[in-house]
Amino acid sequence: MLRLRGGCVASPIPATFDQHHGSLGSHYLRDPTKLTSAKKKQVEELVLRLGGDLDPDEQPVINTNKYHLLNQQQCSSLVHQLDKMHRSSKGSSKRTNDFRVSITEQQLVVSIGQEAMNKLRVAFAPQKFDTIKLRRVAAAAGADAGADADATALVPFHTDHAQRILQVSLNDDYMGGELTFVTSKGFQVCKQRPPGSFTIHTKNVVHGVTPLACGTRYSLFLCDTGDESEQQHKRGEDVLSERGARTEKEEEEEHVDLSYLVLAVRKQFLFFQNVATTYMYEEEDDAVQTYLSKLRNSSPENNHHKQMIACCGGGDESSNDALLNLELVWRTHMLRPLLYAQACFTSDVDERALNLVEAVKRQQNFMKKILEKEDTSQITDEQIKATVEDYCHFMHQMSTSSEPKEPSMMVDVVWHTHMQLPERYAKDVKAMVGRMIDHNDEE
Repeated sequence: MLRLRGGCVASPIPATFDQHHGSLGSHYLRDPTKLTSAKKKQVEELVLRLGGDLDPDEQPVINTNKYHLLNQQQCSSLVHQLDKMHRSSKGSSKRTNDFRVSITEQQLVVSIGQEAMNKLRVAFAPQKFDTIKLRRVAAAAGADAGADADATALVPFHTDHAQRILQVSLNDDYMGGELTFVTSKGFQVCKQRPPGSFTIHTKNVVHGVTPLACGTRYSLFLCDTGDESEQQHKRGEDVLSERGARTEKEEEEEHVDLSYLVLAVRKQFLFFQNVATTYMYEEEDDAVQTYLSKLRNSSPENNHHKQMIACCGGGDESSNDALLNLELVWRTHMLRPLLYAQACFTSDVDERALNLVEAVKRQQNFMKKILEKEDTSQITDEQIKATVEDYCHFMHQMSTSSEPKEPSMMVDVVWHTHMQLPERYAKDVKAMVGRMIDHNDEE
């Protein structure tokens, strides 16, 4: 399973309030002192890994005091309507503590009036919104002002599905739940957001929300998802969408050269063969513990990834047999790109997010299936090149689909190989689909 890092409230798979143990950058959201003490290089690395822009064309707008789009009465009306819809949802939302619902412009006007609706349009200009969402998030049962931050729910750092998002705060009687943007300016925490105040940001601005310690947080969202087909149909216009009208030149400009993966996949097959003949199941725990020890003895300055390259020979065919067990654990860890990046940040693995022993077993089974199905020594470079092209097509499909896709086994090999080159993977995927794509074989 993979997850597209474009999880705004308007996304088919939105980023939700949950514990998100081990998610990339969650240690910043859980500890305010880390937000203020983070170094420039750490901020840049976080944005890179998530496929965001450090210097977006439109910087986030954070308007908390100067000008409010809604008054107290209008905010209270929306809160009342949202509570009513939540009570009548009858469990339709899988996460009842994070309830999201779409409403029409007419429904919004009934609650806030036409004049306020016009103010929202002006604030969103020059773009036009095509989606309206209301969101109600309640702190987890038993949470209070003294709750352990590690046990409370947050929204992990992510980029958005929608092109542009305007968020209006509808209340302020809760603790935590602070929207946090990440740009070249560092971490920008939106504190003291009174009802009616608003923020605006674009899709490639990395952001998350700190743990909601207590209370219930209500918000209104206006989103431009970039899908104008329905609006065009209503106007009776027969026009090509922007995507459909792209020229061959524009398509070529989007092309990312992944030819280097042909040799990398060839080495991947050789590694599969080496591990199949030397790796013993009973050695898993020892190999994992050795790997975790190396990780915990690393630091941002003494980079874990570079240490492992030096230790395991960079995954080359010259890898020492004695290091194959360790290398397998390392390669398995890299198949969770965002968790791996987070581990390199914090020099630790959150075992609630990833059980490496079980992950290694799954990877062993995967390698065994490949070797049983294919004589990898007979696969030509041309065949690998064709599979790399299939992989590119697969990634582009995922960037436009609301339904998770499953790759073929050979495309999965290419995907695994790409993820095991983490810096290139982060850069290439952003160039290919505009945002980060995560991977989780547990789902």
